[in-house]
Amino acid sequence: MEKKHTPTIMTLEKHKQLYYGHKFYINKIRLEAFMYSLSKLKGNHVYANPQVRGHAYALIDKIEYTGRVYESLEDAQILVFIDEESTNNIPLREKLPSLRKELHFLKMPINITFEESDLLVANWIKSIINEIK
Repeated sequence: MEKKHTPTIMTLEKHKQLYYGHKFYINKIRLEAFMYSLSKLKGNHVYANPQVRGHAYALIDKIEYTGRVYESLEDAQILVFIDEESTNNIPLREKLPSLRKELHFLKMPINITFEESDLLVANWIKSIINEIK
């Protein structure tokens, strides 16, 4: 007698205890194994909400610099990183690993105004420019 294949129906109840990112479901054991492996790598590891992203722009001496904006899951702050979209960022990105760790990315409070965040981003990028000169 031939066995018929019945499709598995994935219910919400089944995935209640799982963590997910984009399209992948992982259970707690695999998440813990991943976090352990990640902890063994050098560098700063940031846990960001994948659903919250944006861009930051700063015009300094008639040169536009850009950054990628994320929301931290750890302490509910805004994180800004120098991105790869603007060719003006190349000199900054090349020197970033040799700079002080506090210049590698910018942390801002989540409840900040646009004007305040623009000023903080511009001042952060100016600090990087001054450090690499």
